[in-house]
This record gives sequence, C-alpha cells and structure tokens, in this order.
Amino acid sequence: MMRQKHLTTFQTVVSNIRLGICLVFLIGFLEGCGENSGEIWQSVGNTAVSAGATVDESLIFYKRKLYLAYQDGEKGNRVTVREFDGHSWVSVGPEGFSPTGITTFVSLSVDPDDGTLYVAYVLSQLSVIRGSQDPPTTSLSSRIFVQKYNGKEWVTVGGKAIGEGGSPSLAVGKGVPYVSYIVDQTKIVCSKYNGRSWVRLGNVPIEGKPFTWGGLCVDQATGHVFMGFLDNKTNRIIVAGFDGKNWGAVGDTGVMGAANGSLWLDQSGIYLAYQDTMLGKKAGVMRYDGVSWKPVGKIGFSGGGIDTMSFLIDRGVPYAAFRDVDHTGRVTVMRYRDGDWHVVGTRGFSQGPAGYESLALDPVNHTLFLAFNDVANGKKAAVMGCSLPRP
Repeated sequence: MMRQKHLTTFQTVVSNIRLGICLVFLIGFLEGCGENSGEIWQSVGNTAVSAGATVDESLIFYKRKLYLAYQDGEKGNRVTVREFDGHSWVSVGPEGFSPTGITTFVSLSVDPDDGTLYVAYVLSQLSVIRGSQDPPTTSLSSRIFVQKYNGKEWVTVGGKAIGEGGSPSLAVGKGVPYVSYIVDQTKIVCSKYNGRSWVRLGNVPIEGKPFTWGGLCVDQATGHVFMGFLDNKTNRIIVAGFDGKNWGAVGDTGVMGAANGSLWLDQSGIYLAYQDTMLGKKAGVMRYDGVSWKPVGKIGFSGGGIDTMSFLIDRGVPYAAFRDVDHTGRVTVMRYRDGDWHVVGTRGFSQGPAGYESLALDPVNHTLFLAFNDVANGKKAAVMGCSLPRP
C-alpha cells in the first residue's frame, strides 16, 4: 500500500527548471508565428536531422543551442546526440557511442550550472549461454546506463550500468544526475550519482503493482525530487516527492484514468500532462497546487484522441505537443493561455504521421521547438520551430 500523506515541504515549487538562457538565432524564424495569428512551423536546418530511421527523440535547449538524442538505426540502434549550431546539425562526440546492443527510452538532460550533457537509456543485449552438453540457450538483459559528455567523448557515469530495469527518466539538479526506472515492472527505483557511485534515494513505498511509465524532475532551487509513474492495476498516474529523507505521495489518489504522462515543475506547482483513457484518450493537464490536483483548462482539450505527448511550461504558460489521431497521426501543438487551450500554428502540421514528440523552448527569443520521428521521411529525426508572440 502507498503511504497517503501530503508533502508539506512541497507546497511551494519553484520554476528554476528551465534549461537555457538565450539563443542568438535559429534559422528561418523571422516571421511572427495559432492558426489565426500567422504562427508558422518551419524546419530547423535540414528536413531530416538523422541519416536513417530513429526512435526515442529527446530534445533540449541550452544557451544558444539545440541538442537532440535518439536511437540511431544507421548505427546499430545505438545512441547518437546532435547539436544545431545555428547553421547545421553536427554530432556531439562519436555517432552511435553507446555499447553494442539495442537502446530504448533515450532521455537527454543538461546540468544547468555548467552545461554538461547527460543521456540515459536502456541497453538490451542478447547473450548466448553454452553448457558442456546441453544445446546453447539465450538470455536477454536490459540494463540502465547513464553517460555524460566530457567535451571529447561520452563516458559512462559510475563506470558501469546502474542495474537491470526499464523506462528510465533522467534529470540533473545542482550538478547531480538523477535517474528513475522500473524493475521487473513491479518496483520503482530512483538513484543519484554521488561522485563515486549510484545510490538509491530511500525506498519508494509503492511496489508489487504493474508499472509501465516513469517521469522525473528536480527542483533546481531546493533539490527536491519528484517522480510520476503509471499504475496499470488501478489505471492512474501517481506522483511522489522526495524531500531529502523520505518519499511521500503528492496528492491523495493521483490522477485517475491517466496514461502516457509527462511531468513538469513550475513556480505555481507540479504539472502532469497525460492521455485520459476515460475520455477517448484525449489530452489532459492537471496541476498540484499544494493541496490537490486540479485541471488546467478543459480535460480533453485536444478535441480527438492522442497517442503520445510532450509537455513543458515557460513563464507560467503550458505547451503540449501530441500525435493527433484526428489528423492521421500528424503533430499538433497547443498552449494554455487566457483560460483556454489554443493551437500553435496549425493542427497536424507535420508532413505525415509522427511519433516520439519532444518539446524545447528558447525563453529569450520566444521560439518553440519540436523534435519527432518523421514517418513520411523514412522515420528520420526531424526538428521544427515556431516563433511565438512576445508576452
């Protein structure tokens, strides 16, 4: 059973989670950018960022640059990270730098203090076990890795895998990387790197249930850690917080009927964007205000069903990107402003169906970016941007 208690220390949540400061340009965004105000989505650099098919796009913006990580089909399904330097997409370190094996759940983050890039992923490897007499058997391992870029190459944090598991989520706060993951689909684990090894943050008081999704974020001011995870048995997303000593529930019951969540911190509270399985799989956003979870605008604001979603907040304005079922799986982005959700640009603006959406934002030049898997272009990675009206 989960301990049902409020975390009073989490009643005030700060917004210092944003990852960048400024961007001098990004090509092609000289025009102002919903559907009724001339907002235009344009490719950032080449139409395709990758040479071949990709999955698990993870996009961040930090100090004048965009960074994109993904599983690179051209490199044996290993991880590649690229940056957009203002003119073109270039590799950050070697392409396909992860160990041999298939990578999934790629998650990119940055230390906001010094700009160090970190990436987490699941590495699946098939081993052949040969006995003295019996026919050989195979064994599949799925281990969590975190690597960081030292300016020349990607090195494994801690020197080895953190452990067996799946669905990792990565965050960096006060120079410390944190990763949450699920073990055997029944146990939630959150670990941090203390400079020598990975250590677990207490015991999350929830286990024995089928979990399939995890989300993680860190309060940059206090160091408090928040996790979200999907309990498939009760069909709800539960959010828990760690205050340095103990884990406790954020809200009494979590968010019912939720799937495919995305967790974010802002000065006004903790936000959870999700697919509402009780409302035709439409998009919903809830905010925890220190007492309870409350809807942000209309639940089901997407109009039709969604498959996957990415979410962020800037200056108190929430943005949600999703694969829009009503528009043949193309991408739609919406923002919440003036008490309602509005489309940014046009609905279904991608060339064809898309997946693995990942949002990032330049807060100085007010440019919103979206990475996704472009099915219409051989499932290659694509990044598009849209200039937003000045607040």
